[in-house]
Amino acid sequence: MEGYGSDGRAAGPFWVMAKPMGPRCNLDCTYCYYLDKVKLYPDQSRFRMALRSSKSRALS
Repeated sequence: MEGYGSDGRAAGPFWVMAKPMGPRCNLDCTYCYYLDKVKLYPDQSRFRMALRSSKSRALS
């Protein structure tokens, strides 16, 4: 696999940013800018990406 050493580890440094899947969250971070976003989706209760979209993003 390109970008990985023979032992399966990344060949160089990389960064990961974890983001919530939508404006509803059970954490209470004081710096959160997602909590107000729920007002943008008044009719939405689930904020999950479709499986097809998720797979496409993961493989790109």
